Amino acid sequence: MLSSIEKPNEASGVGIVQIGDEECRETRSAALKIENKLRQHHIATMLCGGNGSLKKGIKEASASNLRFVVLLGESEMELFKQSRIVVKDLTTREQKDYSLDDFIHLVSWDVCEKHESEVILEIQ
Repeated sequence: MLSSIEKPNEASGVGIVQIGDEECRETRSAALKIENKLRQHHIATMLCGGNGSLKKGIKEASASNLRFVVLLGESEMELFKQSRIVVKDLTTREQKDYSLDDFIHLVSWDVCEKHESEVILEIQ
């Protein structure tokens, strides 16, 4: 007989946090482009509020059980223009910059790995 045991719900998905002026067209446009590209790859994505506050945006992402946040502020926009994004891993608290494609690969791999280990089959 086969039975399945589910692991506890772990953090997954990506939040996008705009730092500074949330009405800034440049960061808003970048946030929407990133959100669209992540969703095209079936990655759960959420635009986090926080009224431009990094701390509030990260708090919202944590409360939503998201694993990563993409940070978009004035200095991060310079990297975005070079096709790079700044990402904070809310599990490890590490912050790195990635190419968007490398980040998509990382998150897709992370999701696949979790799905493989989510259900453990036992033979009884």
